[in-house]
Amino acid sequence: MIKLCHDYHIVLGHSTTYYPEGNGLAKSSNKRLVRIIKKLLEVNKKAWHTKLMHALWADRIITKKSIGTSPFELVYGTEVLFSISLGVPVMRLLQDEEAEPNPVHRRINQLIQVQQKREEVSNHAQLF
Repeated sequence: MIKLCHDYHIVLGHSTTYYPEGNGLAKSSNKRLVRIIKKLLEVNKKAWHTKLMHALWADRIITKKSIGTSPFELVYGTEVLFSISLGVPVMRLLQDEEAEPNPVHRRINQLIQVQQKREEVSNHAQLF
């Protein structure tokens, strides 16, 4: 095996599965995924295999506080466009997951986001 690697200029490396810092990050990252799966399975726990796709999708498109964006945006460089089959269940889950308990605060946050989007569009339009 070593001769084969040497002949094809392959560098052999050794790694370990235990990396305390990385394992801690994975645990904290998976907490949200576990919470999403539990929420989806409240009604029928035996249907986990049908709900897993929705949970994984929701986890990929939710903005992560640690990086300030969603993993989807990091990979593809754009916001998510929902397919019809995923759109409704995922949006319902996202609304429940990130819902502001106080409706007044929720509305204020929505208005702030709308104003920020308007300012971005205005600034973009001024460049042209």
